Amino acid sequence: MKKLLVLAVVLANNCCWNESHIAAQSGDSATHMPAFSFNLLDSFQAAIKEGDLLFLAPMQSNAITAVTGHYDHVAIMHRIGGENGFLYALEAIGRGVTLTPIDSLICREQGKSALVPARVDGLDATASVRRALRYVGRPYDWLYQPTDSAIYCSELVQLSYVNSRGQAVFGTIPMSFHDASGQISPFWMEHYARYGLPVPEGAPGTNPTQLANDSHVTLLPTIALPTKVTH
Repeated sequence: MKKLLVLAVVLANNCCWNESHIAAQSGDSATHMPAFSFNLLDSFQAAIKEGDLLFLAPMQSNAITAVTGHYDHVAIMHRIGGENGFLYALEAIGRGVTLTPIDSLICREQGKSALVPARVDGLDATASVRRALRYVGRPYDWLYQPTDSAIYCSELVQLSYVNSRGQAVFGTIPMSFHDASGQISPFWMEHYARYGLPVPEGAPGTNPTQLANDSHVTLLPTIALPTKVTH
């Protein structure tokens, strides 16, 4: 995988609105938060292209990173309003496949994750984003099953991203639910037991770290978010 030098860019503390304004954005419909001053993020936003990916690297290990690697979420970058339009994350999260204003995502992840944008080589960005938009409104796939109508974050990318010949950019891999000891994580055993299902260890699937490590992906400079919100 081609890697650019990873730089830590710390955003100014005024990157978020107050909690009451953020809470107003928490409904199922994506609504546009007024753009705030990105300060050092301005250069990041200017550099983002349609169809770039945004990986989230959590500050603390969790059930996903413990069994798959460094990243626990991936979103598709999409501008509404043309080249100079506002930037959104097209993503599959708990409330389903949705469009999240980039400033809302920053506020959501502040103090929790670093943001790692990435470019996908050989991508037909227009066709890929158009395909991804068709899934908006689908429920989130808490079971990570490839055969149902629900969708999880990296599955959205894998299903949507195609090259100029209409071929899938990313394949699937056998899913891993085991930790470094080789044992299936108790978290995932309990998770699937609640649904009366076995852990789908080895079933075809995807994860954010797999996509980040793909040869088509070039990681761009990391955005390290501040840990304190000032109003």
